[in-house]
Amino acid sequence: MPHPSVDLRPGPPTLAYWLPMVLVLACATGQQVPTPSAAPASAARLPDSSGGPPLVPFQGRGGFTVLMPPRPDQSERTENTLSGPVYVHLIQAGDEMAKYLASVSEFPKGSLDQARTKDLLDSLQTSTIQSMHGTVASSHDVEVSGMPGREFTATDPQGSEVTARIFIGGSSVYTLAGTYPRGDIPAPIRRFLDSFQPPAATALNGAAGTKTVKSSAR
Repeated sequence: MPHPSVDLRPGPPTLAYWLPMVLVLACATGQQVPTPSAAPASAARLPDSSGGPPLVPFQGRGGFTVLMPPRPDQSERTENTLSGPVYVHLIQAGDEMAKYLASVSEFPKGSLDQARTKDLLDSLQTSTIQSMHGTVASSHDVEVSGMPGREFTATDPQGSEVTARIFIGGSSVYTLAGTYPRGDIPAPIRRFLDSFQPPAATALNGAAGTKTVKSSAR
């Protein structure tokens, strides 16, 4: 019996098309919100031995944490869909060598339960890569604190690579993405991706830190 798809359309595009735009269109318009201090005064910056920017602890909406370059830009937007409003909090930072993006998209309660997690992750990955006119280089399932997710790397026609992680917890979707020149993933981007921790309320039983569940070429 086929699993129902999640239909949260803001118009003709489906959820699977619209949501990856948070990743692909990092400069999406939205109401700017005040940027709080990226970390408490007592938190030390963590310089990267590869010469990348220092990364500092940052807490996003709802309590998730991630290491980001200092003073990231923030924006928020609400999309009205057929199943109710979807709230997006977007955090961005970058330099001449790499761009960092973290976001949380909060969906109406229960709306993500209409499809299997694997089907959602497959759809989000495929739509994101299609939207950026990219080619998938690698893909595998991951989890953090028991929360299921997907990591994938794709190349775009301009010669850049994007390594992204998408996690689903409760009614929220967490997206992390690093963009960099084609080649090995820079150490600061890897540290950024590995640093993500979900809010305690959405974390399931499981050890802290991201681990690979299985590898799969897609």
